[in-house]
Amino acid sequence: MHRALRRLALLAAAGSLVLAGCASAEESSGSQGDGSSGGSPNSNASPTDKGGIVVTGADVSDDVGDTGSPVEVIVYEDFQCPYCRALEESAGDFIEDALAEGEITVEYRTVSFLDQASENEYSSRAANAARCVYDASGASAFFDFHKTLFENQPDEGTAGPDDEQLTAYASDAGADVADCITDRAMADQVAEATAQMKEDGVTGTPTVVVDGEQVEMTSETSVQDAIESAIG
Repeated sequence: MHRALRRLALLAAAGSLVLAGCASAEESSGSQGDGSSGGSPNSNASPTDKGGIVVTGADVSDDVGDTGSPVEVIVYEDFQCPYCRALEESAGDFIEDALAEGEITVEYRTVSFLDQASENEYSSRAANAARCVYDASGASAFFDFHKTLFENQPDEGTAGPDDEQLTAYASDAGADVADCITDRAMADQVAEATAQMKEDGVTGTPTVVVDGEQVEMTSETSVQDAIESAIG
């Protein structure tokens, strides 16, 4: 395994594999491209002060439920991290359903520190592309693009989708962002979000926080269990 990836834990629990994690941002660094803009060129959408992208029920459903005060979920992730993909595979559908019911909001804090595990700097390019999609077309398009990136995540040490393919994925999600992707216009935003992750004391991805409490990844259903408990 490439040194940029580190298994945090591989334990058997109730017959299932405990979720592991990718290397700490403090231990591994990746190129963030050469983009010069830390802002939003189109000013159609703005990340949070922590660099996160908030997805609400209205972004995934035209008929969202109204529960009054949705549970706040934060997800730190790197699109090159295989354990982030595992989390998406195990909890993605549940999260989407909970969003559609109006029971949660999700703030995706997309970071990049795994370029060394890619032949073509996929970690930072994918993070940049996701922010391009959000900037141009909002959280709904970002959410669709986010799912597509994990469905097509490259294996460690291989080349990920090139800029042309990322542009095609973005177009499928409803965003015309070719120049933003090739120019890495959101590179500064990606770098700032990654630095903020370290400042927040987060040491690896995926890290999930539910209503202010970090989820202990002790089983494949840990995130779902924590969200269900918070919803009540």
